[in-house]
Amino acid sequence: MSVSIPAKVYLRESQQLSRRLFLSKGYVGESGAKWAVFSRGNGYRRPLDGVETWLVDAMRAKGHLVERPGGGLMTLAMRQVMSGKAGDHRPLREEGATPEINPAESPLAWLKSRKLISDPQFLAGERLRADYERSRLERRVTASWDMGARGTSGDFAGVSDSAIAARQKYHRALDSIGPELSSILVHVCCLVSGLEQAERLLDMPQRTGRTVLGLALTALARHYGLIKPSEALSARQP
Repeated sequence: MSVSIPAKVYLRESQQLSRRLFLSKGYVGESGAKWAVFSRGNGYRRPLDGVETWLVDAMRAKGHLVERPGGGLMTLAMRQVMSGKAGDHRPLREEGATPEINPAESPLAWLKSRKLISDPQFLAGERLRADYERSRLERRVTASWDMGARGTSGDFAGVSDSAIAARQKYHRALDSIGPELSSILVHVCCLVSGLEQAERLLDMPQRTGRTVLGLALTALARHYGLIKPSEALSARQP
């Protein structure tokens, strides 16, 4: 029997699961008669948390979860990263280094070069991308950050302070934007997906990506203090 899920509920839950799986390099697999999250942090040896069956079914039906080599289900974004299609093939940079901007690979640089986003919007997107990349330099950062085990002794043993700080700033920025807008920031700014690709991955209507991205970048610029609250509405939107 099919279950009707409110669109807002699906959007919130699917985005949270997708972000969690991507950051932990995890996947959804069967655990007994239920679905569960498996993470690279513990070598995929045991499930970390359960996942509602309705959410798995809905994400599979929409193509947001796909078959994973070796079993289980992974996000479509991670599958594209593995195949080199999501722009995530750039080498990781040294901590504290300013991210290089290549207009050929950066959707934000492309939009800025055509004056479709403002300088504060562009700088906000690049700051988020920099924190995202620095937070991933330490491969031993695990899904425990997202599972609420922040107080466990030894969770971040061997992880540099700058990598932890970058991850904290990254999460604070996305949390301040909210799930409705943060997903397009992750895809375009961090995974360097094109707008059309982001629209498909997020199941958005065609040609709405630029508008939604503009709103998200404005909110992000306000979070970083690049745009004053009174000036936010006057920022250029794509």
